[in-house]
Amino acid sequence: METFFNYVISLAVSSSSLPYISNYYYDSQYEWLKISISKNNTTKVCGNIDISKTNLQYKLLCGKENGKGLIPLDKIKFHYEKSIFSAQSITSGKVLFSVSCTQEQCRDIEKYIEK
Repeated sequence: METFFNYVISLAVSSSSLPYISNYYYDSQYEWLKISISKNNTTKVCGNIDISKTNLQYKLLCGKENGKGLIPLDKIKFHYEKSIFSAQSITSGKVLFSVSCTQEQCRDIEKYIEK
């Protein structure tokens, strides 16, 4: 676990180069928290993160932050530190994604996940 925190600290130094949360909302029809991700210094959407009560679904095509998957929430550990929102696989220890966020965005996402 210490390795992950070293990873987050190294990201904090370069957080300005991370993709960022450009928009998010709760879709009450499907009960998903929908998060749009944009590339640094642009408004171009390069991915999305969708969180339901049971699953995390993500697709990112944002430079170094590339990947996609559908994973049960009980297999994911979320981290919020220094304006960075990250998800890590509990089984493999792999960091699935890291994106920059405001304190308010991180707090809202954390509230939804903790419900």
